[in-house]
Amino acid sequence: MKYESNFRKTVKKFFRRKLAVVGLVICLVMLFVAIMGPSLSSYSPSETVVEDRYQPPSSVHLFGTDDLGRDMFARILDGARITVAVGVGSTCIALVAGTLLGLLAGFFGGVFDTVISCFMDALWAFPAIILALAINTVLGPSLLNIFIAIGVVYIPDFFRIVRSRTITIRELEYVIGARAIGQNSISILWHYVLPNMSSTLIVQTTLCCAKAVIAEASLSFLGLGVPLPMASWGSMLKSGYPLLERAPWLSLFPGICIMLLVLGLNFLGDGLRDALDVRIRDD
Repeated sequence: MKYESNFRKTVKKFFRRKLAVVGLVICLVMLFVAIMGPSLSSYSPSETVVEDRYQPPSSVHLFGTDDLGRDMFARILDGARITVAVGVGSTCIALVAGTLLGLLAGFFGGVFDTVISCFMDALWAFPAIILALAINTVLGPSLLNIFIAIGVVYIPDFFRIVRSRTITIRELEYVIGARAIGQNSISILWHYVLPNMSSTLIVQTTLCCAKAVIAEASLSFLGLGVPLPMASWGSMLKSGYPLLERAPWLSLFPGICIMLLVLGLNFLGDGLRDALDVRIRDD
């Protein structure tokens, strides 16, 4: 009852924010495209037709064709799977690792907290793209290594938030009471500490996913993204860059897709933050 009432209030607050709804729609459309992929197009993303090279956008080829005569619309649909997968996969790595380390460091403190916090501060000091570039270079080119490289970069984002919230929550009365009745630390973390920061983690996850998409596009543009023959929007952006004067649509459409996805995630994150924040009243 009370929970359902609070849930309804949160949903109403969210849907009253137009940009948040726009962000949700964009994210759902991108997710649908990533799941369905090339089945939404009558062309194969890998089919080459030499006679159709550098065709501009038209009713036949909605987004034109590339230097090998491949349909760009089909390639955009195919590349959505990799781009969305990298964004979601790397964010999940950062979420799980950062949350776990933040909970343990904030709850137990001591030497463990000091060591992990110093390590996270060292990671935080590096520019995200340079650190991801270095990790990916060491690990080698593969889709899994892209997940790991980008995921490791954003672990400190979750760690700092979770550690700070855990330090605050562990001193509250209900946590002290749970300790007094003999509950173990793992049970307290799972049942009392983690649920009280779930809204913060949801918002941070959407914002981190947007940053992961940009990081993947940056790595691909630098030539260290997903390996061939796989293609992402970032790698398509890079392959079209030398041909901007001759065929600008090769970079234009992947760039627009990246921009829309990042904007959608940011709008969604901002809307969730406002909807879940009880301090913000919705008059």
